[in-house]
Amino acid sequence: MAGSGLDGAVTEPTRRSRTPLTPHQIDAIQTARDSGESVMSIARRFEVSRMTVWKKTRTR
Repeated sequence: MAGSGLDGAVTEPTRRSRTPLTPHQIDAIQTARDSGESVMSIARRFEVSRMTVWKKTRTR
């Protein structure tokens, strides 16, 4: 499709693989959050999304 404006567009996006958190990691995330650490800081430290941290600290 030359000239369609879609040159280089991703036609079949891939998803990032998910590595499940261990129970120990989940406990550490919850402890960090209870201690007042920010969601962003925890997400960076555990290399997960902010939403993952939020979900793991809200579903107790």
